[in-house]
Amino acid sequence: MKASIRASLAGYVALAYTLVIVYASLQPFAGWRMPPPEVLGFLTASWPRYVTANDIALNIAAYLPLGALLFFTLRPPLSAAFAFVLATALAALLSLALESVQMFLPTRIASNVDLLSNSAGAALGALAAMLLTLWNNPLATLRQRMVRAGPLGDCGLMIIALWIVIQFQPSPVAFGSGNLRDALGIAPMFMHSSQAYLLAEAAVVALAVTAIGLVISLLLQTRRYTLRVMIGTLLLTAAAKSVAAMAITRTANWLQWLTPGVAGGMLAGAIGVALLVWLAPATRAVLAMLCVAAGIAFINLMPDNPYQTPPPFMSSLQPTHLWYCCSGSRARARRASCVEPPPFHLKVHSMSRSCVDLDHLRDALRRFAAARDWEQFHTPKNLAMALAVEAAELLEHFQWLTAAQSACLDARRKRAVADEIADVLLYLTRLADVLGIDALAAARRKIRINARKYPVRRAKGNARKYSEL
Repeated sequence: MKASIRASLAGYVALAYTLVIVYASLQPFAGWRMPPPEVLGFLTASWPRYVTANDIALNIAAYLPLGALLFFTLRPPLSAAFAFVLATALAALLSLALESVQMFLPTRIASNVDLLSNSAGAALGALAAMLLTLWNNPLATLRQRMVRAGPLGDCGLMIIALWIVIQFQPSPVAFGSGNLRDALGIAPMFMHSSQAYLLAEAAVVALAVTAIGLVISLLLQTRRYTLRVMIGTLLLTAAAKSVAAMAITRTANWLQWLTPGVAGGMLAGAIGVALLVWLAPATRAVLAMLCVAAGIAFINLMPDNPYQTPPPFMSSLQPTHLWYCCSGSRARARRASCVEPPPFHLKVHSMSRSCVDLDHLRDALRRFAAARDWEQFHTPKNLAMALAVEAAELLEHFQWLTAAQSACLDARRKRAVADEIADVLLYLTRLADVLGIDALAAARRKIRINARKYPVRRAKGNARKYSEL
């Protein structure tokens, strides 16, 4: 009976986790096309030019839980060795299927390296689960002692596990989910300001923490463990957000997601759970659903934070002209019109945010070139020549203008200049990537060099070269 309960729970969670992997592997689900005749050609392709340790580690980590869950699902009727082999094979087949489907998506890249790392992750997860069954499983004992038996406990644990897993997906607000603004064209209900955004962010986090806390109280056999289990869940969630910040969004500060609004919302949610946990189970279930609905409403009606949200061209690529991917959507334009000027202390963009944005742009250009098999043309010589051409096209817009005229461009010419600036940035980013140069690190180093060459006391108001100062 215990084995069947464990297998049932593992099967539910494995199914849910598989859906998460499918979503992460195929989103944004746009631009479907017919692939080349050799759909499985990526299996015998040469080693990709751009492979990082972070990518391989993330692929392994993503399939670790799946291998373990499949093993626990198969273990009761099968022997440990056969369950290990079958769990690894099923996860590898899932990875193969998803990599093959990615051939139909221009914004995704099918890779034999991804297939190998995913399969290795599943094998490691299944092996860890098999080793865990050789001794008394402390997790199963803990589940039997604390969590309600039957479908209620299984579904509750599945919801908590999925809530932790989805924190790896970058979102406008920490712990926020259900963002449908782009899909439904929803415009924000109020203008962006530091105070309004702080309150809205705290509200989203408080509602999410309250909802998950009430779910925890419903699946436990006694309410006295609710706060302790909720704190443990929040710690795991915070760890997931921090890992995502370092490995996925690649921020310089792994606690960048922990803003004052998020901290205040977590505290408010914990207090709310402590007060509501004593209500009847039916009332707590209704309140949990209301908190989820209210959180989704908040996340869709609040404006984007322009100082934390990556530009549109970094979130997705379209299978059209290189610059079309930067155009954004009408929904984003409506949201941008609702941004009021920020207070002075918010006008400074951090270098870490710029670093994240430039990494996203670099990765987007890699995918764009690889999907079209343009890497063969992107030699340093060709990219440098293209960069010079685009810089000349930028210069052309200012030809014959006076200094005053160049500072007062009309809207049409300013848009054209913006296009040329974008082309220069795109080619410059691509050139640095092909040569393995960290552009931001080089820029910081150059700023330090220029600071030594042009000290303020000698160069202020002076346009002469440093050797003439």
